[in-house]
Amino acid sequence: MNHDTVCLLGPGSVYGIRTYLVRGSSPVPLGRTEGGTWWSVGYEDSGASCWLEAESITLTGDADSLPVLTPGPTPTSPPTPTPKLNGVRYFLIDPDTGGPFGCGDGLVYFTSESRPSGDVAKDIKNALHALFKLKVKFVGQYYNPVYNAHLIVKEVNFEPATGNVVIHLSGSIPKPPDVCEAERIHDVVWETVRKFPGVNSVGIWVGSFLLGDLIAVGDR
Repeated sequence: MNHDTVCLLGPGSVYGIRTYLVRGSSPVPLGRTEGGTWWSVGYEDSGASCWLEAESITLTGDADSLPVLTPGPTPTSPPTPTPKLNGVRYFLIDPDTGGPFGCGDGLVYFTSESRPSGDVAKDIKNALHALFKLKVKFVGQYYNPVYNAHLIVKEVNFEPATGNVVIHLSGSIPKPPDVCEAERIHDVVWETVRKFPGVNSVGIWVGSFLLGDLIAVGDR
């Protein structure tokens, strides 16, 4: 696995979440979609399977040798409302689902109206802008831990040679009430940035303060 991610019931966000796979795990490829953009994988020893986007995993071997699988019918009501599937992505919390984020939470991606440009710094700025302008606490069942923040992305610097990203924000964010909320804030913001190709480290400043320091409330 190239990064922590959700593994879905079918090849697309409309299918919903089956489980969570962490970076470095090694699910077994079972098959692929016709275009090779989604792979069915087996995980653990239960014989269960789920679907991952091809970009989430590095395959050892020939991807074309995997059988083409026909997924089941799509659900009648998509669990994740995504306005434009080709926009840059940001994350919200799927609460209390036993995932590796927050305090036993999962992450679900949403897509913004900004299409990927190929410029990593610009795309990060657009993804964070979409996250910070979302002022509702819940979108369906999904929780937005930065709904009450007032943050504006001023500048994003990305160094392709090192993978280092430095982000400068202006505005303010309320102190979270507990460490779980602090981790939810951290995870939606940092994972929104880390998902872009080539990103290895992330530093985020709000004025002259590190965002991590502003939301820190103690150890779990």
